[in-house]
Amino acid sequence: MVQVQALPRKVKVAATLSAVAYASGGSDAERLQEMNKALAHPGLPTQAQWSIVWGPVTGESDSMFIASGPGGEHMVVIRGTVFSLKSVLQDLEVDPVPLPFDDPDAPRGTTISEGAAKTFQRLRALLAADGQSALDLLKALPSGSRVVVTGHSLGGCAASLVPIWLRTELDRVEVTPLTFAGQSAGNAEFASYFEALFGTRVRYFNDLDLVPRAWNREDLATIKDLYREPGPPCDLLYRELVSIAMDEAKSNYCQPQSQGRLEGTLYDESGLFEFEKEAEKQHSCYNYLYLTGVPPRVIQESVSPDWRPPGGAS
Repeated sequence: MVQVQALPRKVKVAATLSAVAYASGGSDAERLQEMNKALAHPGLPTQAQWSIVWGPVTGESDSMFIASGPGGEHMVVIRGTVFSLKSVLQDLEVDPVPLPFDDPDAPRGTTISEGAAKTFQRLRALLAADGQSALDLLKALPSGSRVVVTGHSLGGCAASLVPIWLRTELDRVEVTPLTFAGQSAGNAEFASYFEALFGTRVRYFNDLDLVPRAWNREDLATIKDLYREPGPPCDLLYRELVSIAMDEAKSNYCQPQSQGRLEGTLYDESGLFEFEKEAEKQHSCYNYLYLTGVPPRVIQESVSPDWRPPGGAS
């Protein structure tokens, strides 16, 4: 288990940028203003030392930006689709498809979900207002530069795929993923390949979050008993959705092995409130910020005034 105090600063910075990606606004320009306000807060792990150098650019419901920090390090931050937890189990684009790019090193039989492939294609096509793609900016970095690809939820799922693609495009840059709360993107061959390329301590998940339990059948089954007493029981709707998801996940979906387990705390310890509300709070990017060690006051001041931590912490 990863203890909060043991987390490297890079992980905390990645969690911060992944949360900043959810800034609201009617346009990318308005979102950029809100992101810059958040990044100016000295109490965040970014310590007012990170700036956005590309984006944010949004296409359909996917969004991405690139930030630059001390030492010339860059982070590609993927927000992915803004969605409800029900949609995780209802939008079943889980048919297995090949990698959506050429990678001669990928093991034979490597597949990913159709939904992950579609998200990747949309992200790759994003262009800034000046016509520059994210890849254009990364190719212009000096030799030896370090690039981290990060994201939360569906962005975390995409952040397990994009670094593999970038390795095929960037021959002078070190690329590392740091993902949070993502569903599994592909089958066992994909997970093994990911581990071989990047190691294991690059995927972080709250052990009370149901989203990282998709799409492996055995992991999906655990959702039905996720919040044992005194937590809220899984209701009939979610039990049915889980059963359908287990039937539809025809491929052998598998998460990469991880040392990045974060120990969550229940919000509801009475068993009286809704399973869905508990699940949403556990999955929140702001809860992930809290689990990586950012104080609640700083989260409220910088990115989410209305957010509250579990258990009445302050």
